Amino acid sequence: MTMLSLPETLWHESQIVMPPKLSCSLRDELTHRGLFDEACGPNPTDKELIGGEGTEDAVKHFTHRFKTSSARVQYLVLSPCGTFAPVSSDMLSFMLDGKVSVLDIPCGSGGGLLGYLGAVAELRQQGLAPHTPVELTVLAGDISIDARVIHEAMLTRLAPSFSSVGIRLSWHYSAWDVTNVFSTSRLVDQWFDVCPNDEEYMVFVSAFSGFADTNREIVLNAFHSIVGRFHSKPCLMIWVEPAMKLSTRVLKWIGEWFTHWFGSGGVEREATETKEFFFKHPFTDERIRSHVQVRSFSRKGA
Repeated sequence: MTMLSLPETLWHESQIVMPPKLSCSLRDELTHRGLFDEACGPNPTDKELIGGEGTEDAVKHFTHRFKTSSARVQYLVLSPCGTFAPVSSDMLSFMLDGKVSVLDIPCGSGGGLLGYLGAVAELRQQGLAPHTPVELTVLAGDISIDARVIHEAMLTRLAPSFSSVGIRLSWHYSAWDVTNVFSTSRLVDQWFDVCPNDEEYMVFVSAFSGFADTNREIVLNAFHSIVGRFHSKPCLMIWVEPAMKLSTRVLKWIGEWFTHWFGSGGVEREATETKEFFFKHPFTDERIRSHVQVRSFSRKGA
């Protein structure tokens, strides 16, 4: 994609715009939960929004960070300045047609994943991507039941609009504890149980560096278990982070390990450059500055 070909419903006045259907669904869910006024107000500090297992953490994260996670991934998918063109191409191609599946971990309230799917659906709506049928299965894993409930509520609201542009969506959930090796094994077993013969698989990770930076071995062991199950299946791994020193550290060592794990059969899209961008608050006139960086790997399978 280029700036000249992007619709104003996604990119306007050099800033990311939340897709209309996603913005409407987010407004409805925030209103339903009595959170809309808070979502339009000032953001708490990053230290107050670290996520976690508790209800308060999940709700605050949804209220104040869903829009940021969504915009970050949307910028990556659209790549208006060409910085992330190879990764953008992979992500758009993944959603072109056929039976595909995404493992969304840790899923949180779904900002990252829905930034991705919302952008693809809007490109289809605007005639900039074909309406070829896609059967998409999502398995979303997170330790927080409250985050999973919000994630499902958002998917439920958006599924009809996705279907109208050819994206048939089904979803499942797993109580995933990254610190427990058996929890990770159950997660992948469940994923392959619900979509054993899909044409392509994606492991999608968004904004996980806060935990990963101080729990390196735990995270590496978990992802080693996940990647090892793709000995005969095609897999695309996308790891998206904001621009923080700890995020850069995590992407560096996760990239080194993934290169080792995927071996000669894998392809890395080197895209660790940090890119600044702006996005429009979906409900106010505020113009918000953000950053994104990504590591991506693909393997074609046996």
